[in-house]
Amino acid sequence: MSSESTSGKEQNDDWEGSMATWGDGFEVEIKAEGNEARGAGPLVTADMAVGDYLAEETPLEGGDRTDDHEHMDVRAWETSKVRYTVSMYGDTEKVEAHADGVFEAARSALPEGCELVKA
Repeated sequence: MSSESTSGKEQNDDWEGSMATWGDGFEVEIKAEGNEARGAGPLVTADMAVGDYLAEETPLEGGDRTDDHEHMDVRAWETSKVRYTVSMYGDTEKVEAHADGVFEAARSALPEGCELVKA
């Protein structure tokens, strides 16, 4: 049985997954789109790396998850099969103070060869 459909796409190329972590004054969402077999593992690993960074650098406790954010910063990387997008929302001060660390933590957990496509 072939892993490709008649359109030339692999069967799981339309997959999308996301994970979110939030705390006092911020929320981080990591999203993967594309091939599930290549995206699901790095998505979980990147979320864990971001969670570890946030636990060390910011107060995770006491935060309420909210859709009302003052500020946002986004980075995206992609391989030939998956696009990873990391978005940090929250208080301007929190985002500006921690976005670079969050993005670096996520990037360090993504596959080798990911190219930055949105900064």
